[in-house]
Amino acid sequence: MGAIDNATYRQLDSSITHARARLEIHKLCDLGFLEKKGQGRNTYYIRTSKVVSLGERLLPQHGTLCEKLPPQHGTLCERLPPQHGTFEIESQTKSRNELLRELPKGLQERVAKLGKWASQEKVSQLLVDLCAFKPYSYEELALIIQRAAKPMKDKYIKPLRLANKLFYWIPEMINHPQQKYVADPSMVRSNTKKK
Repeated sequence: MGAIDNATYRQLDSSITHARARLEIHKLCDLGFLEKKGQGRNTYYIRTSKVVSLGERLLPQHGTLCEKLPPQHGTLCERLPPQHGTFEIESQTKSRNELLRELPKGLQERVAKLGKWASQEKVSQLLVDLCAFKPYSYEELALIIQRAAKPMKDKYIKPLRLANKLFYWIPEMINHPQQKYVADPSMVRSNTKKK
């Protein structure tokens, strides 16, 4: 997944308690395999270069999964379709102009016509339609519609999510650092990964 938090770690095995997960994660940090990011309930962990270097040392001895799969079944090395993204996607935030250029003409026009005092229904429907086009983080959505990110998340994103009109792109870890929102459950990253 590219990152993990305590709740996601506990999903690996239902017998793992919160305290045990915390101890094991801290041990992996002490050993240099994980690096802590964020604070409080937004804490998550990413793998370090130590994990990558260990993997690189193992691969030449044991081959790769890509080599072992029969060609008729494809390879695990193929990348996911760009419209649903991968965890290697843009590490830097795009500008508003870049985000707007990606949109179909109809969505561009609706964004341009959206006024500062647009109704909650109008803004909500636009957010759903944007997330039906591709996954967006709440920061990207706020940039596109020119609203403050945190208040927009509370006023629009949360109610849409609770009404099942928006879904987490990474449902396995809702606090994932690259979390985005989609308008259709079939667009969630885990469903895309299975294709």
